[in-house]
Amino acid sequence: MKRKNNKTSKILLTVILALIVIASITTYALTYSEYTTTTTLSEVENNSGVFDNMVIVDETESDYNYYESLNYTASSTGSLPSGENQNIYNEKNLVNVEITYDGTDINDNTLVGYVSLTERQNTYKYYKVYPINDGYIDITLIENPFTDRP
Repeated sequence: MKRKNNKTSKILLTVILALIVIASITTYALTYSEYTTTTTLSEVENNSGVFDNMVIVDETESDYNYYESLNYTASSTGSLPSGENQNIYNEKNLVNVEITYDGTDINDNTLVGYVSLTERQNTYKYYKVYPINDGYIDITLIENPFTDRP
């Protein structure tokens, strides 16, 4: 009688271990798929990130905060700032700008530059805030951001 109980407990233990392994594999597969899903722009608060074939850098909030802080730290007399709002930068002289770098050759659209050999994004979009000076804005352009060039 003891041998039968011993066999039964071994079978029961094997079934339990098999169920644990199956549950672990299923959990891993479901969790892994959560981390590999594509995020859309509408799902993120700050639009920065990689979305399909686009690299997006959204610096509007940090740029705005930078210029807003200059209102309190700038001094027109060359002395120490008073800490009061100088109102140098405001809604009337700050402008939101979208800058797009496209890796597609305008003469031959079969030639495309990409971020790198393994990262296949071919468009950069920058969202920035610039002050207007004498009716113009000064933008410092970056060099060609594409490493994998045709």
